[in-house]
Amino acid sequence: MSKDILNMQNVTKSFQDGMSNRVILAKLIGRGNWGMNLHYFNQSLNKKIASFPWWDNADKDISILCISDIPLGTLRNPFNDCEQSWQILIWEKRDYVYIMQGDDPCCSEFHIWFRVRKENCLAEWEKMINNFH
Repeated sequence: MSKDILNMQNVTKSFQDGMSNRVILAKLIGRGNWGMNLHYFNQSLNKKIASFPWWDNADKDISILCISDIPLGTLRNPFNDCEQSWQILIWEKRDYVYIMQGDDPCCSEFHIWFRVRKENCLAEWEKMINNFH
């Protein structure tokens, strides 16, 4: 999927809804000295589908987050994080949170894209934040 899709009026129509109710956020996976990393996880497939590989010690950061601090933007101004060989965009529109992940910073194509019901996404973040407070 091209990054230019973000400039299209109907960007949300190209996202599949197949995983909306089966994606959970609450997966922190340990990485030794790097602490824990955060992953979006598909329960039905029992696998990671997107992640924040450069967010080391996410567990420590989550312990001081509020729901207003979570990585979430708008279609016009999505949350955008990138590092070596990785980029993620996250935004909300109406009832959904949209997530795109690519293999390069400043991606021209994203190989992962899915949407999650906004209420489910926020509930997962609340649960994770509460577990660490």
